[in-house]
Amino acid sequence: MNRATGTSAIRLADDRALYNYLIYLATSLRERGANAMADVVAAASRQAAGLSTEFLGESRIALRRIRDSHLAAALSDEDRAELGDAIARKLINEQITPQEETTYMTWMAARSPDEIKAMQEYGAAMRALFRSLQDLREKLIEPAAPEAQALITEWNALAVRYGLRQFLTTLLEWNPVVAQKWLQVGERALSLSMASQEAAPDDGLWAYFGAAQQASLWHQALGQTADEAAKLMDSKVDPSSAPALALADRLARICSDHSLGDPVAYARWAGAMQFRSSADENVRKKSAWGYLASAFQAHSLHAASHG
Repeated sequence: MNRATGTSAIRLADDRALYNYLIYLATSLRERGANAMADVVAAASRQAAGLSTEFLGESRIALRRIRDSHLAAALSDEDRAELGDAIARKLINEQITPQEETTYMTWMAARSPDEIKAMQEYGAAMRALFRSLQDLREKLIEPAAPEAQALITEWNALAVRYGLRQFLTTLLEWNPVVAQKWLQVGERALSLSMASQEAAPDDGLWAYFGAAQQASLWHQALGQTADEAAKLMDSKVDPSSAPALALADRLARICSDHSLGDPVAYARWAGAMQFRSSADENVRKKSAWGYLASAFQAHSLHAASHG
């Protein structure tokens, strides 16, 4: 299996690729002596001759049975990643057009090997973190509780270590429509991977994750900073003015105190992610974060000239 691109779309680009993967997996299972499970996978592969929806449905059931069995522990990291990609294939077919998929594949293929590797490693770490979040949610732990906040701190560290914010900003600025659909598929696939074989995927886990972010001290402080930036922007105050520079300094201190990484990278990412807001709120908040990024750049130039 080709793992060069780090995206399920390129490795399992259509039903034929999924069929080939199922044949490969059935053979691999038989080599491990798991003949009964191999029969289940082989039976799913035979659905390829029928309707695509039936093939995808049977395939996903078979793959999730393997994921939830003791056999998953015997698979290599590469095989487990391929298993997750195959499970996500139905979501891609439902929400992404072939043209959009090709467009994304082309963009992703142009990323550097280091960037692709970083996103692969981030994805694996994120799945582990979400399992911990799921445990807290099932125990009815509040998003603002220390246990949940510790996981948000861990997520921030992962985002900085693997360059998540820079990657997502570049993706969303490249093609917002395709990027947003792809992010939605990724989120849905992660929810699906958290569900048991019998249960439906639970999107409430993402809401819990979002609530935990919103409850964090850094999120609240940065939200207030962005609101003040919006007011300056409304009053047409220049980003290089003293009030704007003061906000830029606050942005830098918050990012430093909470290990959020580069302030401009954070501001650009926060602005790009506003597509989740309502249309009017999206425009206003995105502009406010852009204003903050400009103010920080002016702040840096001011500091350099007076250094």
